[in-house]
Amino acid sequence: MVMISAAIFAAQLNLSKFEEAPHKAVHSCTVSREVYGAPLLNRKEKIASFYGRWHQGRPMACGGTFNMYDPHVAAHKTLPCGTVVLVRDVKTGRSQEVTIRDRGPFPPGRDIDLSEGAFRRIAPLKQGLAHVELSVLSYGKGKKPKPTKGAS
Repeated sequence: MVMISAAIFAAQLNLSKFEEAPHKAVHSCTVSREVYGAPLLNRKEKIASFYGRWHQGRPMACGGTFNMYDPHVAAHKTLPCGTVVLVRDVKTGRSQEVTIRDRGPFPPGRDIDLSEGAFRRIAPLKQGLAHVELSVLSYGKGKKPKPTKGAS
């Protein structure tokens, strides 16, 4: 019974087949590839993390209430609220379109925080962090982050 349920679950998520990434030079800063016609953000590999239970039901910086199961929510430090970003896991090749609705991540070395639902779509949750490529599909017109002291 468990084996059948797992097979059905994997089939629903299309986990059985993944295509190899179209190019291998994802670590190079000279790569000028575009994903779905959108330029890669700084053409560099980024680190994605996820946030979930502790933030569940709390207000987000851009308005609304955080839902950890929503696969379309993400947090970024500098992109304007409402910006739509395509996040592609370099290792698995899976991608997810998310909208910037919150601010973060705040631990050093992390570039984007995905909701638990979004992270599950690109990488195993137990992994915790994922090496990703970020492509801005459209810029939002929402709140921009407050400037930090000393920034010009």
